[in-house]
Amino acid sequence: MQDATPWSFFMGIRTNYYSNFSNTLNPEVKAGYSRDSFSFELSASRSSNLPTFRQRFYESSVTRPNPDLQMERAMNYALSFSVMPDSSLSIDASVFHRDITDRITYVRKPDNTGRYENFGQVTYQGAEVSVTWALSDIVEVSPSYSYLHALNEETGYWLPAKPFHTVLMEVVIQPFTGFSFRTTAKFTGKVYTNAGNTSTIPGYTVVDARADYSLDKLTFYCDIDNLLDERYLYVDGYDAPPREFVVGMNYTF
Repeated sequence: MQDATPWSFFMGIRTNYYSNFSNTLNPEVKAGYSRDSFSFELSASRSSNLPTFRQRFYESSVTRPNPDLQMERAMNYALSFSVMPDSSLSIDASVFHRDITDRITYVRKPDNTGRYENFGQVTYQGAEVSVTWALSDIVEVSPSYSYLHALNEETGYWLPAKPFHTVLMEVVIQPFTGFSFRTTAKFTGKVYTNAGNTSTIPGYTVVDARADYSLDKLTFYCDIDNLLDERYLYVDGYDAPPREFVVGMNYTF
């Protein structure tokens, strides 16, 4: 019996109708190849993103509303690869390019307040790579890295609130049945905070942890967010929360 073809092809279209924004028609095309432990996919699509209610109307001591925000639109192109040398290891990588019109971005003002604004023509270019590796029956590690160039094509400056580098490391330990421990460390590189690229927020690393223990339908858990009590600012001006503990239980009926 002859094997099925390793090639695949997909084409679709999505349309949305809005009362306060223009209607959209977003096509998508994908072509892929998959054989044994290797696969790749090439895709192109058009997408649209509405500003949220919070971005348009929310006001606080550091954020100002902007009810005039427009829908952002984008043309997206991506090439992704996946390799699985054996059952314990998988590697995924992708490169991408996005042409975005009216990109919604938070911009901070000199008085340390800010608001979300539309940037006319923006280009995203970057790459992502992630690995999932089961070191044993007990330990699994999942590192990932992303690199992003977000450029305002109209001014030649980098886009505010978008880090060039993001690194994530997740470790899961399951020493015996019913118990698991998971910790995640995420590094976010420095970002520009204004359209002229004259001020920045430095990079920071946040570590979270969670332990679960299950007995039949009952699960006990403990979450620790910001384990190292890192102090940093969100890009929309808020102080990030300090170390936080949550202890609880779930029961499945």
